[in-house]
Amino acid sequence: MANDIMVKLSLLTLVGSAAPIAVLLLRLPLRKLFGANVAYTAWGLVPIALCAALLPARLAPSTALRIPAAAMNLQAAFPHAAAAGPDRFTIALCLWLLGAGASGLYFFHLHRAFMKKLGRLSERQDIHYAQAEECGPALIGIWRPRIVVPADFDTRYDESERQLIVAHERAHLQRADAAANLLCALLQCLFWFNPVLHFASRAFRFDQELACDATVMLYHPHSGKTYADAMLKTQLAASGSPAGCYWQLNHPLKERIMNLKYATPPVLNRIAGAFVVIALTVGGAFSAWAAQAPQTGAKVYLLTMELKDKFGTITPALQAREGEEAAVVHGEGDKRLRYSFIVHSLPTGMVNVELNTRVGEQLYSEPRLMLPLGGQPSTIETRVNPANDGDYKISLTITDVTPSQSPAQPAGK
Repeated sequence: MANDIMVKLSLLTLVGSAAPIAVLLLRLPLRKLFGANVAYTAWGLVPIALCAALLPARLAPSTALRIPAAAMNLQAAFPHAAAAGPDRFTIALCLWLLGAGASGLYFFHLHRAFMKKLGRLSERQDIHYAQAEECGPALIGIWRPRIVVPADFDTRYDESERQLIVAHERAHLQRADAAANLLCALLQCLFWFNPVLHFASRAFRFDQELACDATVMLYHPHSGKTYADAMLKTQLAASGSPAGCYWQLNHPLKERIMNLKYATPPVLNRIAGAFVVIALTVGGAFSAWAAQAPQTGAKVYLLTMELKDKFGTITPALQAREGEEAAVVHGEGDKRLRYSFIVHSLPTGMVNVELNTRVGEQLYSEPRLMLPLGGQPSTIETRVNPANDGDYKISLTITDVTPSQSPAQPAGK
């Protein structure tokens, strides 16, 4: 289980690095050719590519499986869902969860601190005024989004500036940018160890502001100077909630003002840009899905052994699918011995083996072993009670006999 999760997390980390890097490389050309809104839309590639990487991988054809027949006293395998033992994958998974939890608490602390700094909000004509002068303009809230402005909003800005600022925040509201910022924060928590995502999040938030600036300029094409004046009066605004939309100090103000004159490219450019972004997103999502290893089903192992216990010596062979139980029963009656094996694959040619031994219905031992594939037999020996009822010695060799991949053959050939 932990092994599978870490393998999937590794793939998501790869995709979660490649997709943001692609957008970081393309955002400036997209902005110059097609406008800020198209460049901002390109960031949709990141969550879509991550979702594509979670889809089931394509199936790979395989040849028929041929293994030696089981030897004496081999009984049928019993399907059984088993969890992997506490190995390094489990430790890595726990560390990942701890980091994600700590990152989530950090972002929650930022949100609470910002909300506390706002103070008690007072509503006037669908606009919420904060008690503090350094908070806002901002859009906060996911389920009940609210436009928040500083306490001195009416005196700091003139009427034209106030209209443009509210139009900017309404552009955030119409595009559900607060939800997009929350998703960005969640990805930063899940991939807290990935510096690419943290760097890309800043560029994402900046492109978001440029897109809102472009939307405002689209509907107020002759208000560039007034809008720039409003930005200059807001440049000292404090940072806020990770899920909010606000004019932050770390947005390069000069670049935002310079981009105002490029905010409204021709309609045909915007349409062409939309098709380019769609093509990039579809191609990126397909690449993320194709990056997964083809599904060939669970690995199949051949367990050959020499087993010595109170009933004598036997040499059974078991076919065991990864994560499923395969068992040998030796002897009869209430004192019969039942050995069940569950094999989990590990990197570097090793496997993790869970061995449960029962005398009758009583569990006597359950060792967990890391064994190499093939090579010399590995010996398992135990003495579980003075009566010698459960003593056994197993010389075990495990071989990977997973069906090899080959091109599919036409039926009947």
